[in-house]
Amino acid sequence: MEIRKGQPGELEALMGIVGNAIANMLADGLDQWDALYPTKEILAEDLNEGSLYVYVEDKLVKGFIILNEYQEKEYKTVNWEYKAGRQLVIHRLCTDPQYKRRGIATALVRYAEQWARQKNYTSLRLDAFVAV
Repeated sequence: MEIRKGQPGELEALMGIVGNAIANMLADGLDQWDALYPTKEILAEDLNEGSLYVYVEDKLVKGFIILNEYQEKEYKTVNWEYKAGRQLVIHRLCTDPQYKRRGIATALVRYAEQWARQKNYTSLRLDAFVAV
């Protein structure tokens, strides 16, 4: 198993994982992701920015995570415990549902925690969708 930066040539595999995840979410009654989000263009941009990291096992990409400093405007209204310094934000954490319950998401989050410490971030935030 390894976690590393994603490569542009892996975009189709990433979109396959997204498609599987969307189908799985819909089957579970969740409509967080759909045909409009996340798009191929969004993931291509993540790859080009170097912010997309993949979980690879047996030469297959089985999950991914986006790590950057981007925060939605709503973040400014939150009373964060840790406000000083730089914050690393997790976006689009996704594992292929055919490999769920194997610790892939946990490994990706632990990687983000380690990466944040190495880069001297003061906190790690998880970008999440809120249904209203």
